[in-house]
Amino acid sequence: MVTLVFASYSMNRQRKDEYYPMSRKTLYYAIKALENLKHTLTKIVIVRAMDNGVFDKEYYDFSGINLEHLPIEFFDVENKHISCGQWARYLDSINENYDDYYVLLEDDYTYETDNFDLLIKNEYQRLFPDNIGLLTDVAIKRQVQPLHWTGTIVLSEDSIKQIKQQGSFFTQLNNIIVPRGFCSGGDIQLIISEIFSRNGLAYRSFQDNYDFFFWFTDKKTVLYFKKDKNVNEMLKTFQSNQTFKKLVNHDNHIVKYNKTKYNVLNIPIQLTTEYLKDCPASFKNNYIN
Repeated sequence: MVTLVFASYSMNRQRKDEYYPMSRKTLYYAIKALENLKHTLTKIVIVRAMDNGVFDKEYYDFSGINLEHLPIEFFDVENKHISCGQWARYLDSINENYDDYYVLLEDDYTYETDNFDLLIKNEYQRLFPDNIGLLTDVAIKRQVQPLHWTGTIVLSEDSIKQIKQQGSFFTQLNNIIVPRGFCSGGDIQLIISEIFSRNGLAYRSFQDNYDFFFWFTDKKTVLYFKKDKNVNEMLKTFQSNQTFKKLVNHDNHIVKYNKTKYNVLNIPIQLTTEYLKDCPASFKNNYIN
């Protein structure tokens, strides 16, 4: 069985309205997209990051969504080390009764495909016969940085237990970040990648079978990574030979998304059906074909 874990932060949404409309309802549309999907999720965990014990309750108002088939739970943490810190804190809280798989994502991504949890589980089992590893949408090797993920992270129960053999997940993260002083969000993402690698987790990508659309907030555009049957072989080669390779095959910028043309698994909320129903026509016309 699969648990979906959303990292969320409610306190800075207003300043992002300049990047996309209705940003204060980002999480709402992530949950709305799941409303009528077929799934067998055990839980949908929403991690709420707080500043001094405070979060914006309005951001977590799901009025108008039928939650009957959405097993939502909240998990509250102090806002530290962005989304990676939230996921680490939540995974540390599990001491028994693990689920089989955990899908970690931020609140501006979601799913619009029936039985997406089973598709994720099947892909993980296909790529990791020993049931240990990290599955993500896009894996990128930067020149002097650890192997890096983009999009969602999927971890098995066995993978999480292997990481926690070295102690608390959050403590491992904190022990690298604190001595370095200030770390940007991108730095922290690379540091959590370093932890995965240190704990012996291989990386594989959904790009074998799925396209991926990345919402580039600062540039107000969409980056498209097209599926490539060779991408996981390239990852294996990199890990065994420590050579630099271009792991990602992508067009420069694609600003017109067509739901029937691309085979996507997860999707930015800005491209979901419900968001596009409610957003201004000018926004929709910029990004949808």
